[in-house]
Amino acid sequence: MKKIIQSLLRPKKKLKKKRFSKMASLEDLDLFGKTVLLRADFNVPIKNGRILDNYKIKQTLPTIKELIRNRCKIVIVSHLGRPRGKANPKFSLAPIAKELTKLLPRKTVHFLHHCIGKDVKDRIKKSKQGQIILLENLRFYIEEEQKDLSFAHSLANLADVYVFDAFAVAHRRHSSTVLIPAFLPSAQGLLVQDEVETITAARSTKEKSLWIIGGAKLDKLPLVKAALDNSEWVYVAGALCFSFLRAKGVHVGHSKFSKESIQVAKEILQHKNAKKIILPEDIVCSNSILSKGKTTTVNIDQIPSSAIGLDIGKKSTEKILTLMKNAKQIIWNGPLGYTEDNRYRKATNAVIKELQVTHARTICGGGETSELLVKQKARNKITHTSTGGGATLALLSKKRMPALDALAKSAKKFYLFE
Repeated sequence: MKKIIQSLLRPKKKLKKKRFSKMASLEDLDLFGKTVLLRADFNVPIKNGRILDNYKIKQTLPTIKELIRNRCKIVIVSHLGRPRGKANPKFSLAPIAKELTKLLPRKTVHFLHHCIGKDVKDRIKKSKQGQIILLENLRFYIEEEQKDLSFAHSLANLADVYVFDAFAVAHRRHSSTVLIPAFLPSAQGLLVQDEVETITAARSTKEKSLWIIGGAKLDKLPLVKAALDNSEWVYVAGALCFSFLRAKGVHVGHSKFSKESIQVAKEILQHKNAKKIILPEDIVCSNSILSKGKTTTVNIDQIPSSAIGLDIGKKSTEKILTLMKNAKQIIWNGPLGYTEDNRYRKATNAVIKELQVTHARTICGGGETSELLVKQKARNKITHTSTGGGATLALLSKKRMPALDALAKSAKKFYLFE
């Protein structure tokens, strides 16, 4: 059996040409009266048992309500935080069950303290149609992140069908994301369907499309490369811009970069569409990242050798705002400066302000980006705020999405399409 499953999971060449194009949707499954295992993403910020932002939970409600309409028995699994395979009350999903009950006033969400085992299976079996059961944190089991066949099989044995609605982990190769579809007829949930369709459509729109790529992580360089083929302008800010400046021979002091990022930036600058890349003209810098450090704004070729670039300057901000006013579509990922310090939030706040009034279609993704939108009370003004961070970047960069590939294979295996 192990060989059969491994064969099913082995990537096939044809997926490179037609990646996850044959995923089943809810309407393709025979759902009525079935027990459904729903993989959700309830990885939300919680402090002292209180949920600080329930956005991800609310985005899963359309799928849950559709399953309720089909009189399904719903068994929900999710992860929260990084408990590293050990039960930790800090990362319990108990507060999520209470929040779901509030959001679904006609339903009581029953919480179980385990994910697998005879007691869990018996409790689900005794439950009535239409009931909702939330299991404990998947990552309390070390097998979840180890892509364990036995663990996945135990989860699959709890239900008749599987629905994947955890877009934020679609790029992860975990037991619940890539193995369960091998055992059950599987489909994407409404959230995943919306994320994939929206981001894929945005990625395919080139005319008057502006990509703003910032943040502190240097691993976003592949996103810049992908943007060159799918946009009219690519504005690079945050820590990423210093790799490109160094690749052009500009000295950036102690600003963040690495030898590897500079090399990748040099390769990207050789791209046929490299002229689309727009870098800052001036930089706000300081001799220290600490709050007592003195700040100054200089042109990019005048950064002192002892200074750190922490935000883009006024001229650069005006340039990016002009681009935004001319754009028909804006894709934004990552702050433009070191936003942990209020002194370096000016450019980012200016971009958020413009996003709220622009007539362009706006697509925003990434954990930091979403948090900033919430702080500025701007999230409801965005056309589409993705629930994913790494998954959004992966889809925009045209990287493989293991969970979506697994759904496509499941659809083929269980003959969900004629």
